Amino acid sequence: MELARRDGWNAVPGLPGRRRAYIHKRLGLSGGGAIYLDETADGVVLRTAAQAVASAQALAKRYTDDGPESSVDSFLATRREDSGE
Repeated sequence: MELARRDGWNAVPGLPGRRRAYIHKRLGLSGGGAIYLDETADGVVLRTAAQAVASAQALAKRYTDDGPESSVDSFLATRREDSGE
């Protein structure tokens, strides 16, 4: 869920500006930027867009182990084979 938007914090109504500024500062977003909220079994995690991408990449790496079959080219080649191209 994206919390920070250009038009304000509509996903979190009533969040005072000082708290928004504090959260942005703590996450290194002094010039603004998106903040994503992840609900986990342990609680709630706030992430910047870069942190969310890094987390997704680490998760993908864990399941693909960067093997030769994990590339986009390999995926597309397999799809072509499956479709009979």
